[in-house]
Amino acid sequence: MDDDCAVMGERRLEGGFDGGATLVDGTVRRVAGPWSPSVHRLLAHLRDRGFDGAPLPLGVDAQGREVVTYLPGETAGAQRPWPAWTHSDEALVQVAGWRRRFHEAVLDFEPGVDALKALADPARLQLLAYILDQPGQEACTCNLAPIVKLSEPTVTHHLKKLEASGLLTKERRGMNVYYRGVPEAIHAIATALHVNCC
Repeated sequence: MDDDCAVMGERRLEGGFDGGATLVDGTVRRVAGPWSPSVHRLLAHLRDRGFDGAPLPLGVDAQGREVVTYLPGETAGAQRPWPAWTHSDEALVQVAGWRRRFHEAVLDFEPGVDALKALADPARLQLLAYILDQPGQEACTCNLAPIVKLSEPTVTHHLKKLEASGLLTKERRGMNVYYRGVPEAIHAIATALHVNCC
């Protein structure tokens, strides 16, 4: 895949979820999903509030990938263990400042009704809470059925609803599927409901 990207003038970016992202002409492209409109709505809101710590939404390209501006900087990506700079006091101060500015910027953001409808089901709420409580805020579908005491097909149905609402993303790893929380969407709902979260 890296060779294909280089030929097309694209550079694969480290990290990411759902297959990662590529850099094309100073913009970031990644596979769009059912969550994309919700995330773009939030990014547009952040832009309108003068928040510069998140990319700007630019729409969708001819290949159906979502397009956002590129934010220069360094990321830990897939490195394990994380580099020493991620544990520094300077990084902690930067993250705390970013988070504070983010919370101030989303105070008046109103999430879409789809996310709130998805959370109206107790099983979905329990699944989301469990996933958010796991390391990396992700969990394999193979571990979720016993948590809510429902069949695997029913759990899969609930997870698809949470994904469609923009609260989760998924990634296939071999034979297993992992779901991960979308922090921006979850923070937006928590802020709208005045809940102290994450």
